[in-house]
Amino acid sequence: MGGGPGGPMADPRIAKFEMLRHYLEIVERYSRLARDPSTAGVAAVISAGDMLRPRGADTAVDYFNKLLPEVKDPAVQRAIRLQLVDFHKAAGQQDQAMDQLRALMLAAPGNEQPAPAPEQ
Repeated sequence: MGGGPGGPMADPRIAKFEMLRHYLEIVERYSRLARDPSTAGVAAVISAGDMLRPRGADTAVDYFNKLLPEVKDPAVQRAIRLQLVDFHKAAGQQDQAMDQLRALMLAAPGNEQPAPAPEQ
Protein backbone atom coordinates (compact mmCIF):
# COMPACT_ATOMS: atom_id res chain seq x y z
CA MET A 1 0.00 0.00 0.00
CA GLY A 2 1.35 3.37 -0.99
CA GLY A 3 4.94 2.55 -1.86
CA GLY A 4 4.52 0.83 -5.20
CA PRO A 5 4.54 2.36 -8.68
CA GLY A 6 1.57 4.62 -9.13
CA GLY A 7 0.77 4.62 -5.40
CA PRO A 8 0.52 7.75 -3.28
CA MET A 9 4.22 7.65 -2.38
CA ALA A 10 5.14 7.84 -6.07
CA ASP A 11 4.44 11.58 -5.88
CA PRO A 12 7.58 13.22 -4.43
CA ARG A 13 5.46 15.97 -2.87
CA ILE A 14 3.56 13.41 -0.81
CA ALA A 15 6.79 11.70 0.18
CA LYS A 16 8.22 15.05 1.38
CA PHE A 17 5.00 15.79 3.25
CA GLU A 18 5.16 12.39 4.97
CA MET A 19 8.79 12.97 5.97
CA LEU A 20 7.89 16.38 7.41
CA ARG A 21 4.90 14.92 9.27
CA HIS A 22 7.09 12.19 10.74
CA TYR A 23 9.70 14.75 11.80
CA LEU A 24 7.08 16.94 13.50
CA GLU A 25 5.72 13.89 15.35
CA ILE A 26 9.21 13.17 16.68
CA VAL A 27 9.63 16.79 17.78
CA GLU A 28 6.28 16.64 19.59
CA ARG A 29 7.20 13.40 21.38
CA TYR A 30 10.56 14.79 22.50
CA SER A 31 8.86 17.99 23.65
CA ARG A 32 6.36 16.04 25.78
CA LEU A 33 9.20 13.93 27.18
CA ALA A 34 11.26 17.01 28.06
CA ARG A 35 8.35 18.64 29.92
CA ASP A 36 8.07 15.80 32.45
CA PRO A 37 11.19 15.37 34.59
CA SER A 38 10.20 11.88 35.78
CA THR A 39 9.56 10.60 32.29
CA ALA A 40 12.77 12.16 30.99
CA GLY A 41 14.70 10.64 33.89
CA VAL A 42 13.28 7.17 33.24
CA ALA A 43 14.15 7.52 29.55
CA ALA A 44 17.69 8.49 30.56
CA VAL A 45 17.96 5.37 32.77
CA ILE A 46 16.88 3.17 29.87
CA SER A 47 19.33 4.87 27.51
CA ALA A 48 22.16 4.53 30.03
CA GLY A 49 21.37 0.83 30.40
CA ASP A 50 21.47 0.37 26.65
CA MET A 51 24.82 2.16 26.44
CA LEU A 52 26.30 0.22 29.36
CA ARG A 53 25.13 -3.22 28.22
CA PRO A 54 28.09 -3.76 25.81
CA ARG A 55 30.52 -2.89 28.62
CA GLY A 56 29.27 -5.75 30.77
CA ALA A 57 26.93 -6.27 33.68
CA ASP A 58 29.51 -5.44 36.36
CA THR A 59 30.18 -2.01 34.85
CA ALA A 60 26.47 -1.27 34.67
CA VAL A 61 25.88 -2.43 38.24
CA ASP A 62 28.70 -0.18 39.48
CA TYR A 63 27.35 2.80 37.52
CA PHE A 64 23.76 2.44 38.73
CA ASN A 65 24.74 1.67 42.35
CA LYS A 66 26.83 4.86 42.48
CA LEU A 67 24.05 6.88 40.86
CA LEU A 68 21.11 5.58 42.92
CA PRO A 69 21.82 7.49 46.18
CA GLU A 70 21.98 10.79 44.26
CA VAL A 71 18.63 10.38 42.49
CA LYS A 72 15.74 12.26 44.11
CA ASP A 73 12.84 11.24 41.85
CA PRO A 74 11.13 8.03 43.09
CA ALA A 75 10.13 6.99 39.56
CA VAL A 76 13.72 7.30 38.37
CA GLN A 77 14.93 5.38 41.43
CA ARG A 78 12.52 2.56 40.56
CA ALA A 79 13.74 2.55 36.95
CA ILE A 80 17.33 2.26 38.19
CA ARG A 81 16.39 -0.62 40.47
CA LEU A 82 14.72 -2.40 37.54
CA GLN A 83 17.90 -1.99 35.52
CA LEU A 84 19.92 -3.28 38.47
CA VAL A 85 17.71 -6.38 38.65
CA ASP A 86 18.46 -7.15 34.99
CA PHE A 87 22.19 -6.51 35.29
CA HIS A 88 22.54 -8.46 38.53
CA LYS A 89 20.75 -11.40 36.88
CA ALA A 90 23.06 -11.14 33.86
CA ALA A 91 26.07 -11.21 36.20
CA GLY A 92 24.72 -14.27 38.00
CA GLN A 93 24.12 -12.24 41.17
CA GLN A 94 20.69 -13.58 42.07
CA ASP A 95 20.79 -12.41 45.71
CA GLN A 96 21.54 -8.81 44.72
CA ALA A 97 18.78 -8.94 42.11
CA MET A 98 16.40 -10.16 44.80
CA ASP A 99 17.49 -7.30 47.08
CA GLN A 100 16.52 -4.81 44.39
CA LEU A 101 13.18 -6.56 43.83
CA ARG A 102 12.55 -6.48 47.58
CA ALA A 103 13.25 -2.74 47.71
CA LEU A 104 10.77 -2.23 44.87
CA MET A 105 8.11 -4.33 46.57
CA LEU A 106 8.49 -2.64 49.96
CA ALA A 107 8.50 0.92 48.67
CA ALA A 108 5.41 2.76 49.78
CA PRO A 109 3.31 4.29 47.02
CA GLY A 110 4.14 7.95 46.60
CA ASN A 111 6.85 7.74 49.26
CA GLU A 112 9.34 10.51 48.57
CA GLN A 113 12.03 8.95 50.76
CA PRO A 114 14.23 6.63 48.72
CA ALA A 115 14.82 3.13 50.01
CA PRO A 116 18.48 2.63 50.98
CA ALA A 117 20.68 0.99 48.38
CA PRO A 118 21.96 -2.44 49.41
CA GLU A 119 25.62 -2.64 50.35
CA GLN A 120 27.98 -4.14 47.77
